[in-house]
Amino acid sequence: MNTIRMMVRIKQHLITALFLLIVLIPAVILSFLAIRSVNQEEMVQRKRLEDTLLLELDRTNTILRLTIDNLIQELHESLPDISRQDITNSGSEEEIIRWKESEPLVGIPYLLVKDGSILYPDIRSSNTNEKKDADLFYWRYLNLFSNKESIPVYKNIAEEYEKEILDKDVSAEKIKLTEDKTNSSKNIIMESELISPRKEIQASDKNRIVLSKSSLSSMGKEAASSLSKDQDVSSNMESNVIRSKKALEIFESDAALQERIYSQAEEEGQQYLTRNLLPQITPSKRKENTQTVIRSVYIESTKYFNEIIDNADYGIIPRTFDSTFILLYWEKKGDIITGCEINMDVFNKKLIEATGKAENSFRFLNIIDRSGKPLIPLSNIESEKWRQPFVAKEISKLLPYWETAIILRNPEDFQKQIESSRYFMSLIVFVLCLLIFTGITAVYKVSSSRLKNVQRKVDFVTNVSHELKTPLTSIRMYSEMMAEGFQKDPEKIIKYSGYIASESQRLTRLINNVLDFAKLEKGTKIFNLETADINSLIKDIIPSLKEEFNKNGFIFKENLNKESLFVKCDKESVIQVLINLFSNVQKYSTDEKYIEIKTFQKDKQIIVSVTDKGTGIAKKYRKKIFRYFFRIDTSITSDSKGTGLGLAIAKKIMKQQGGDLIYTALKGDDYRQGSIFSMIFPSAEKKDI
Repeated sequence: MNTIRMMVRIKQHLITALFLLIVLIPAVILSFLAIRSVNQEEMVQRKRLEDTLLLELDRTNTILRLTIDNLIQELHESLPDISRQDITNSGSEEEIIRWKESEPLVGIPYLLVKDGSILYPDIRSSNTNEKKDADLFYWRYLNLFSNKESIPVYKNIAEEYEKEILDKDVSAEKIKLTEDKTNSSKNIIMESELISPRKEIQASDKNRIVLSKSSLSSMGKEAASSLSKDQDVSSNMESNVIRSKKALEIFESDAALQERIYSQAEEEGQQYLTRNLLPQITPSKRKENTQTVIRSVYIESTKYFNEIIDNADYGIIPRTFDSTFILLYWEKKGDIITGCEINMDVFNKKLIEATGKAENSFRFLNIIDRSGKPLIPLSNIESEKWRQPFVAKEISKLLPYWETAIILRNPEDFQKQIESSRYFMSLIVFVLCLLIFTGITAVYKVSSSRLKNVQRKVDFVTNVSHELKTPLTSIRMYSEMMAEGFQKDPEKIIKYSGYIASESQRLTRLINNVLDFAKLEKGTKIFNLETADINSLIKDIIPSLKEEFNKNGFIFKENLNKESLFVKCDKESVIQVLINLFSNVQKYSTDEKYIEIKTFQKDKQIIVSVTDKGTGIAKKYRKKIFRYFFRIDTSITSDSKGTGLGLAIAKKIMKQQGGDLIYTALKGDDYRQGSIFSMIFPSAEKKDI
């Protein structure tokens, strides 16, 4: 029996361990990940919004760069063709003045020769306004044009160190895939460069070329061949733009790579810029980032004017004088250099027009200049707020320190939306976790309960076998002794007959318990309910029980109510319950053998109580004693065999007759002093008899 029980327990522990490993641990991990994802919900939503707004800024910056290209092209096309002969004939001045009058973008026009000598504006002019412009122009540019003053030159660090970035961080195959994808688009927008580091790429080569197969087929072979070459040039430029964009994406996403490239640039004598704006940082990054400045993607080096004009035919030089930002346009034709200071008011107006709608129901968009001032006047927002926008992005190397920026119209609403979303997700996760753990607990309890039932049934079969074997052995022994005539003493024969009758009753009681258990479980047990006087019923069975208890040394007390107490019950079932209770008293009474049966009425209930002074039942077992197959496993109870059915059957019998069976300790909390089992019946009227 012990071996079987041990095997069942080992199996139970193994199944429990396997259950924890397969179900509980993954459930805990999933719950942890779900809770963690909820905690990161704010960061995710902020990042999603930030990415969306940055995409809008990319689009805006592309439009602005295209606008700048168009303005440069406009200046190039409107500039008069002034030759050395025009200068000799003194006709150049009139053409320069006409250019200024006809082109709004022209601020202060100028004309000089390659050695840096300024021919126009004339510092000796008698016109006051012209004299003022000439003085200002000479102060700003005399040393610059004569190559005595170096000029800051700005480059995109990702473009400048494109090879180093791509060779380390992206394979040629990935670049090829990106190129193929982008080449399928119909329009490619490209930014013209201020000063190209590669002399072979000229500004005139940066026009978009869009050709269809049908247009090529309709041309002659020679024309088609010529256009195909142009298309190859365009494709190469498109490929360069794609590579530069890919390099910039990799550079911006890799902090370690940024440190390495910035350090390399500094070693080569180039200085990175710092941005004027401090875009808001998500909370998770803000804890780790204590910087008060953000490095620009543009780096600064210096060149002289003659070096700049050697690398291109025309371009723009950004300059700052006394906190005034100026764009200087230049164009080279032979040894004559013509250009102008761009009218920044007109230039800014063109950029504002190109920007489009600066505000909508969700956000404000603006262009922030070098000094940190917004170009677009928005009465709803103070200028200082643009210093820390939600997102910002640098525009172009032609406009160093200039950025486009976005501020949310109602950041509080966005925060509330994030919080409500987080609370909703938290609620969902909590409910799902609760369901998961409830399900796990239920499965575990059901499995554990079934395993315990298996163990109890094993114990039950073993105990029943033993319980059946004991009285049968006694009956067989005494009956054989009497049948074979070994015992001639009449008194002993009577005694043996009493033993046989007693063991037969015990065997009958055990068999009845097993049969009742089966019937109660199947719901087939039929109760013959009738109104009876409970006192009379008890008096009928007391004599035989009392005699047996007295023989075993018990003090047997009767305390029946003086008046008749009528209940509606199945008499045989009630007798069975009483016999089960008396049997337990015999089993578990050790030192003080005492039993008392009492009947009384309380309100509309008739109560029959059986009191003993046996081992008692601890609190933790009091709800379990009425379960099938349950037996308290202690040193005292282990000596008394049983099936674990008696009290469970008694409880169920009482319940199905509208009553109940309850347990209370004899003396409060000290359960060792004894027990009281109370059979509770609803009272019945005498007239029902």
